[in-house]
Amino acid sequence: MTDGSEDSKPTAGFQRVVQRAVIHVQSSGGAEVTGADVLVALFAERESHAAYFLQEQDMTRYDAVNYIRRSIVEGIEQGVVRQSSSHGRTKPVVVEKVKRRRPPRDGKTAKDAK
Repeated sequence: MTDGSEDSKPTAGFQRVVQRAVIHVQSSGGAEVTGADVLVALFAERESHAAYFLQEQDMTRYDAVNYIRRSIVEGIEQGVVRQSSSHGRTKPVVVEKVKRRRPPRDGKTAKDAK
């Protein structure tokens, strides 16, 4: 217990995870580290309670990477996310969702109805 005069300090394990995420993002040409980058980096930490409990739930680093990749791809397909190239790195950018017109259920188009 502290008397409140000391600032809290991150653990060495937490610092390693963040450093690993930063190095990965920098090596891929990125400009910012996201929570997703930190989550993926967390799985490389051997003495991590967080990684242990995620693995207890049958979650792997591979699952985290695939979930992130799939959510980006689905966002692109739905028009919610588009790819943007910044500083040599392609990254997702949230954009306004556009409603797509669907053909009528009977197969006729608006032109056929006239």
